[in-house]
Order: sequence, then C-alpha cells, then structure tokens
Amino acid sequence: MRKEEAIKILQSSEELFVIYSQATKMPYVTCDEETFNDQVRIYTDQEATKKYGEEKLKEKVLLMGSRVPKEGFPKLYGILHSIGVNEVVLVHEGEETKAELSSVAVMRDFSDLPQEQKPVFNPTLQLSALYFLQELRRPVDNKEKKELRNLEEELLVNISRGEYLVLVEANEGENKQIHLPYVKNEKGDAYQPLFTDLGEVQKFVKSEKPMRILRVSFEKLPGILIKDAKGIVINPMGFNLPLSKEQLEKIAGK
Repeated sequence: MRKEEAIKILQSSEELFVIYSQATKMPYVTCDEETFNDQVRIYTDQEATKKYGEEKLKEKVLLMGSRVPKEGFPKLYGILHSIGVNEVVLVHEGEETKAELSSVAVMRDFSDLPQEQKPVFNPTLQLSALYFLQELRRPVDNKEKKELRNLEEELLVNISRGEYLVLVEANEGENKQIHLPYVKNEKGDAYQPLFTDLGEVQKFVKSEKPMRILRVSFEKLPGILIKDAKGIVINPMGFNLPLSKEQLEKIAGK
C-alpha cells in the first residue's frame, strides 16, 4: 500500500484499533530496528489486533486492543505526539505500512508563544518511561531483561530534566487554605501526583472543586512536596511511576 493511501485510512476510517500496553495503560511503543523510529501499531481490523496480542504473549508482553471511533482520532494522535511517537504502523488487510505521525496529524506549533505560556509537554520523558516500564513490568525473570539498566539510566536523566504540572485545590472559605491532593498505594502510603501534560491532569481530576495548576521543574519539587508524602507518583492514571523521596534525592545527585 502506498503511504498516501495509509494516511487517508488513518485520517478518515470510521474506526481504528490501537495496541495498548497493560503494563502502562498507554499505547504500546516499539523502536524500529533499522530506522530507530518510535512506533505505535494501528489496525483496521479487530481480529488482527487480537492476533498480534496473542503473538506477543509468547514473549510475556501483555497487550490489549483499544477501539477508537473516528471522532476520537484527534485525541489519539494528540496522545501519540505527547508521548514522543514519530511513526505509526498501519496494519490493513494483512499489510503493514509505515507513515510519519506528522503526516497523519500535525502538532500545533507553540514556538512563537512566550515560555510561560507554552503548554507543558514531556515527550522524551514519557517515551523513556514507557520503554522502561514495558520491560520492567514484563512478567519474566530479571535476567531476561537485558536492556533494563540502560533504559532506567535514560529515564532518570529525563526525569531530572522534566517540567511538571502540580494540582492545587483552593478553598474558597475565609482562611483560603490550599490543599495538595495525594494518592495512596496498596500499603496506604501517600504519594503526591505529578503530571507530564494537561491530558494526564484531565484523566486524574474528577472533583468539581476549583483547581489551580502549577508548573514545577524537577529541582523545585522538594519545595512543594507534602510533608507526610512518601514521594511522588508521575501520571497516576497513566503509566503510574512512583518515586520515593530517597529516589528523588538520588536522581538529583544529593
């Protein structure tokens, strides 16, 4: 299939099926061995999606297919841009065709905006987190996870370079106290949520209470951490990466 035909299908089909990772609750990303492009597979047929999932199960890679109706395409391609994917692999009638994500859906250009007005995105951080967690959470012996150490090192560097969104719940009473939301793990330990982009914030916020969103760089995280929190959790409704205060100090080199 010509690339132009694939792009038309990706833009105008009534529905598509995207491969998601059960380990991250995000699209399953792979790296092309020849071009090193970061890819996500998209199918026109649900049965073909299931077949791919069954094949990857042999490698203990746990996947699931997600149906995306036509009206959901802009959101889907926005997510792929936000996680650093630069290529999609369309599987149609058994044939695979690669297309640059930018040729399927153009990412809005924010370069002309002042720095403080530019939306927060962390595609490099998200991409390295997805690769790391896809491998870390694969249910096999750690001896089989040969690239895990390199993936972890890359992730830690990107965490230290990241800019994050933090939620602040403002009370409208006389005291005008602020409240920083937190989440608890299965042990009951509190972790403060951080978000890589507005889309992850929207997944998390269910309350109708007024919320403010603050931009925070990694080096300023200690100043906004809740006193009783064990640490932070990045994208709790997405790939859900918890980091203890001790781990944060190590990343910061303290």
